[in-house]
Amino acid sequence: MKVVSVNDRFTKQDEENVITVSRMSSAKCLYSYYKSYIETPKPKPEFETIEIGMGSFFHGYLENKFKEIQEQSRAIDSDDAVNLDKLLADFRLSFIWEGELREPYRIIRKNTSIENYIERVKEFGKNFNIFLQKHMKGHKIFNVEGDLEIETDEYLIRGKYDLISQDTEGNFVLWDWKTGPAPDPKFFDDFKQKKLQLGIYAIWMGYKFPEKPIKGSVVFLKGDLKILSERFNKEIEHDVLFTLKNWRDRINKITEYNPRPSSLCDWCAWKSDCPAWK
Repeated sequence: MKVVSVNDRFTKQDEENVITVSRMSSAKCLYSYYKSYIETPKPKPEFETIEIGMGSFFHGYLENKFKEIQEQSRAIDSDDAVNLDKLLADFRLSFIWEGELREPYRIIRKNTSIENYIERVKEFGKNFNIFLQKHMKGHKIFNVEGDLEIETDEYLIRGKYDLISQDTEGNFVLWDWKTGPAPDPKFFDDFKQKKLQLGIYAIWMGYKFPEKPIKGSVVFLKGDLKILSERFNKEIEHDVLFTLKNWRDRINKITEYNPRPSSLCDWCAWKSDCPAWK
């Protein structure tokens, strides 16, 4: 498999020709993969976990902030830090009604409350402000929230990014915010998945800006602030494309989408229909 071109938008394509990291993650349980990407008409999930809601909320919050900076045609500075009081007020107004989470969001973790999640949103804001001060002051914004697609001679690889910025030395950086924790060193599959995602970013950036120093970076905002980055090179391109092709070739041969019970079943929005859960 080799790269033919890169695009800024998704082109129409059949499911069996598309590769994304989220599809690969969902396919750990083939039933979840079928419900999420293959079944037609597309079903509506029974619920969303509050973790997904928090992630979408915080991404939207940062998207609006960076778009304002972009519209002002200026560099990022210290005053662009997140206002924590406003962040928490907006979260409470958006999610909490009569003391409970609004539908379709649910708390799945045991022994946790709404207040725990309010504190977590505050943690995201604090960690982001530390990150902004250390890593983004002086950056110019190239683009906010975009699609990326890599066309190969066999498949289409897709992803989304949160921000592309250019530092004071002219280097381009693609940023992706994660409201979950960084991968645990004990779990190799988690690191592999993040490396695949960063590899996709690096390949797309490498072909998009062939004359510029570039890299893709994932920023983890839960717990200890952590950044994982990858730069484009031919070894990364080979390993990522090889792995993605093997996954897509294998999935395309599957005809039965059986569930695979695991510790993640409580989090699955399809469990009310799942034969393994019943």
